[in-house]
Amino acid sequence: MNIKKALMILLFFVFLAAVHLLIYTQNINLKYENESLKRKHIKLHSENRNLRAEVERKKSLGRIEDIAIKKLHMIRPNKINYVKMVTEESN
Repeated sequence: MNIKKALMILLFFVFLAAVHLLIYTQNINLKYENESLKRKHIKLHSENRNLRAEVERKKSLGRIEDIAIKKLHMIRPNKINYVKMVTEESN
C-alpha cells in the first residue's frame, strides 16, 4: 500500500512538473512574440511618421504650383484688380 501511495505521489509531482514546464515554455514564447510585436509597432510607427511627412510635402501649394507650371504647362492667370464702386444707392 505504501508503494502505491508513493507511486501516486511521484506521478502527481511529475504531472505538476510537466504542467509547470508547459506554462513556462508558453510564457517564454509569449515574451518572444511580445518583443517581436514591439519591434513591428516601432517600425510601423516610424513608417507612419515618414508617410505623414511625405503627404505634407506633396500637398504643399508651392510644389503643386511647380508641377502645374512645369509638367502640365499651365500658366498663371493675369492679375486683375477690382475696384469697388460705392454709390449712393448702395448705402
